[in-house]
Amino acid sequence: MLSQAVKDELKNIVGEGRYFDNPEDLLLYSYDAFMVPGLPEAALLPVSTEEVSRIMKVASRERIPVTARGAGTNLAGGSVPTRGGIVLVFTKMNKILEISKENRIAVLQPGVINMEFQKELTKRGLYYPPDPGSMAVSTMGGNVAENAGGMRAVKYGVTRDYLVGLEVVLASGEILRTGGKVLKNVTGYNLTQLFCGSEGTLGLITEITVKLIPLPETKRTLQAAYKNLGDAGRTVSKVFEIGILPVALEIMDKVSINVVEDYMHLGLPREAEALLLIEVDGPEAAVAGQSDRLIQLCREMGAHEVNVARTVAENDEIWKARRSVYGAGARLTGGGEDCREVSTAHSGRRPCRRRESPSDDPDGQQRSGRDEAGGPGDGRDLDQGAGVGRHADRGARHRDRQAGDDAA
Repeated sequence: MLSQAVKDELKNIVGEGRYFDNPEDLLLYSYDAFMVPGLPEAALLPVSTEEVSRIMKVASRERIPVTARGAGTNLAGGSVPTRGGIVLVFTKMNKILEISKENRIAVLQPGVINMEFQKELTKRGLYYPPDPGSMAVSTMGGNVAENAGGMRAVKYGVTRDYLVGLEVVLASGEILRTGGKVLKNVTGYNLTQLFCGSEGTLGLITEITVKLIPLPETKRTLQAAYKNLGDAGRTVSKVFEIGILPVALEIMDKVSINVVEDYMHLGLPREAEALLLIEVDGPEAAVAGQSDRLIQLCREMGAHEVNVARTVAENDEIWKARRSVYGAGARLTGGGEDCREVSTAHSGRRPCRRRESPSDDPDGQQRSGRDEAGGPGDGRDLDQGAGVGRHADRGARHRDRQAGDDAA
């Protein structure tokens, strides 16, 4: 329990308006998309690195567990305060501090929403590829803490591939800067990459520096419907064999198709056993040629229907189906089910499956009849990680339980 003296000290740091300890307020910060709750004793919303540092000094002195939280979209329970203590909510640290087109560098605070950042870059002809499924609400700090990927990971990689510098507050309250505003930094220990994906166990991220690339001239998305799931899986291997590196390559099985169609009413082909979604980008001439080759390949591999997006709106409509898989599944299960992505194997083995037995789940969190969809990129769709001062084996336990499922 936090003593009154500690509560008063924390209130003095952030102010009455950004300190919460009423039960109804704390309930809002007791769960994430993993849906396993843990109630904190206080929730604080800092607005600066200095405030985070002062809070951590108090927590370190009093040995209070601290959990970092962004938008709470992660699927691994990383932002759940399972040991109580303090939740630090970074949503008010939401400023884009710098976008340099000349240096292709951006500096931003951890509470910036991924999609809002993407929109600002598009105005300047710049591009930050990592696009987790929750990008409309997930925070950049959480993306870094979880090394989030997304559908574009097939071609462009994940968060780690664009991270060049960090400002981090350690458990002691010390402020550490890693990396810098350069594209090549090969001197000394690579602490930037060490913190990326550490799920908040090594420090609290208060500033992020990422590299950017030019915005592709155009992009095109194909939606291929198959009567056989295996044919769709084998098409994945063939895409790479013919020398095309797609931006995104995703499969939805029949169950996922119908669950999403019931939820979103997008006009998906309910009779299909699988949908294969393929996106390519680059110069117009190259994209047109790749699109034609992919249409031919899909038909040769058994697709009975192939649709090509011709406009930005049509492109977004196709991907809306894939991004809605988790939300549609959670709607049916009440949010407590284990709706998780898996990676599509390049070997053409069955990429999507329905789990029928929870027998290998040591914590009893998995449920039978789980529906899955995924792609060959990084399948994690996560936001903030576990907090400083918490036991690090918690994140490892989740990863151990997922290992057999996430490596399809």
